[in-house]
Amino acid sequence: EIRLSLVGSEMCIRDSFYLCSNALSSDVCTCPTVCQNKEELGRGTWRLLHDTVRANQNNPFCEKDLTVFMSALSVLYPCAECRAHIQEYLYTTPVQCTQHWMCEFHNVVNLRLKKELFDCDTLGHEEQTRFIAIE
Repeated sequence: EIRLSLVGSEMCIRDSFYLCSNALSSDVCTCPTVCQNKEELGRGTWRLLHDTVRANQNNPFCEKDLTVFMSALSVLYPCAECRAHIQEYLYTTPVQCTQHWMCEFHNVVNLRLKKELFDCDTLGHEEQTRFIAIE
């Protein structure tokens, strides 16, 4: 069981998230229509993730909030294959509320999908916009 409690503006997860998320995740897509449109789902997800970090990176609670958000995404994402990949990445790479961290995460997925990789060390506004445009 995952129990959340509000402490100020922070959410605290009281049980081991990864144990719970593995128990909750199924091996099959929970939304066949979405899984048929994985490209569209992916583009929308990347837009949300990149825009979220860009808009909140100066928020002092961003790292904790993004960790909770990414953990929830790793359980609730409609595609089981993608859900497992998100869980794997979060297990090996602590969340950081930076464009660089999100770029690296995006590149791990792009590498798996044999798509173009981004230069995460030279992220300008133009390249950030390309994350969305070419996905």
